[in-house]
Amino acid sequence: VADGNIAYVESSHLAGTSLGYSQAPVVVAFNPTFKQGQDEAYKKYTVCQFEGTWADLVAAKNELAQLEEGWGGSPTIIGSPQGKSSELSPERVIGIVEKHLKPRQ
Repeated sequence: VADGNIAYVESSHLAGTSLGYSQAPVVVAFNPTFKQGQDEAYKKYTVCQFEGTWADLVAAKNELAQLEEGWGGSPTIIGSPQGKSSELSPERVIGIVEKHLKPRQ
């Protein structure tokens, strides 16, 4: 999406972000059955970028956290809340990330 700048991957495979990077420099990965240890599975987003020049993920994280408390991360990787399912739609997450893409020269 976003003129090839964002790849959306929906998978429970651990290599979902790597698959996304084969398609675009920014990845929105959605795992519908994310598990940590023995805990119950939940819906989890991971948003990452190949390097910090593609998107302002801190701004995207802050906007997402206004909609759903608990988003966190760094300038290159952010994620939905730990331990509970995200209620946001993929379209909403992708739209917010797309809004924070940096202009390309």
